[in-house]
Amino acid sequence: MSEIYNPTKNIKSIKTFSEQCPYFDDTRLSTIEAFTAHSRSISWYDKYLALGFRRVADIYYRNICENCKECIPLRVLVGDFVLTQSQKKTLKKNEDIVVLIKDSHEIKEENINLYKKYIKKHNGSESGALDDLSSMHLGYANSRAMEYYLDNILVAVSIIDETEHAISSVYCYYDYSLDKNRLGIFTMLKEIEFARNTGKQYCYLGFYIEKLSSMNYKSCFIPNEIFVQNEWVLYNSINKK
Repeated sequence: MSEIYNPTKNIKSIKTFSEQCPYFDDTRLSTIEAFTAHSRSISWYDKYLALGFRRVADIYYRNICENCKECIPLRVLVGDFVLTQSQKKTLKKNEDIVVLIKDSHEIKEENINLYKKYIKKHNGSESGALDDLSSMHLGYANSRAMEYYLDNILVAVSIIDETEHAISSVYCYYDYSLDKNRLGIFTMLKEIEFARNTGKQYCYLGFYIEKLSSMNYKSCFIPNEIFVQNEWVLYNSINKK
């Protein structure tokens, strides 16, 4: 950790703040450590990821909650990744979907319309949709938008950040009416495939939260590691499945 916290040119400012936890509907607070960086190099981003940081817009952040350790960063070991039978079925189910990989910095009308539908179903409101999209699509030079088309209609978008050694899954939004297609699983499989095809070592999937079904499915992408007590440890391996 000394490389990040050493007062060098690469750090603009470090801030710690607390807010209502977005994952649990109780009174707990999330304590977040965040900073912006002068450097936009992919090698520096690799170091951030390895220390449990994620990105939104041009801000790098991680949870440092004192009384709760539910949000655990998880990464897939790309070179050893093995599909489960369920994941194979998901790929088969979506074999008609065309995937286009583009620079993420263009936000088109079809992106906005799809995200509004997604967030309204997810949160009950379209409020702040364009600001949300900007924070996902913009802020890092090597971001990619993986766009998924079915019959020439945009049905899903996953935003990924590419570094020298890894892919970081930033966010995914999709058409909820295609719930039988398991688009959340499908897009994640395609992100791992992209990571493998580009020779990456890791695919960072964000937080794993065991108590939430919307977050604990990430452990099914094997083998994987979780970040606990400031080190990466093997969590789910091929031998455990």
